[in-house]
Amino acid sequence: MDVKEIVDKAVVSIADGAKLGYVRNVFFDPGGRLLTALEIQRDGERLVIPFQQINNLGADAITVGQSQLVATIAQPDWVAYDALKHRKVVDATGTLLGKVERVQVEPATGVIQELTVHEGGILGLGGTTRTIPADAIRGFGAELITVTSAEPDA
Repeated sequence: MDVKEIVDKAVVSIADGAKLGYVRNVFFDPGGRLLTALEIQRDGERLVIPFQQINNLGADAITVGQSQLVATIAQPDWVAYDALKHRKVVDATGTLLGKVERVQVEPATGVIQELTVHEGGILGLGGTTRTIPADAIRGFGAELITVTSAEPDA
C-alpha cells in the first residue's frame, strides 16, 4: 500500500462504529524499516497511535479495535512521512538517484516494501523513476537515504 493513500483516511472503531479522526501523518522507524505509528487528528487534538493498535489499513478507512486509543509520544528517531517524502536518495557509488516519491508498505505488518524515487524532468514530466526494494536500503539519514545501486525502471 502506498503511504500517500493512508494520509487523510478516516480512523474508525470497529467495536462501536465511531469515527475517531483522520490520519495527518505517518511515522517510520528507520532502523526497523517499518511503519510505527499514525498521527490522527480528532476534535482539535492530535494523537500518535502505535501501529500495533491498528486492525487494518483498509481501502476506505483505517480500523482500530476500540474507541479508547492509547496515545504515545513520537520518538526522536522516528521519521515522519512528511519529512521522508522528497528526501534525496544516493547509491553506494555516490550517485544521486532522485528524491522519494512513494513509500510502499505491507498493510498487515507495516514493513516498508519499496521506495519509488524520481530524478529530473520538468513539472513531473520526463526524468527517471526507480523502484528501490527494501533490502537495498542501507540507511536513513537526516538528509539522505543511502541504497545499493539501482537500475532505472523500464
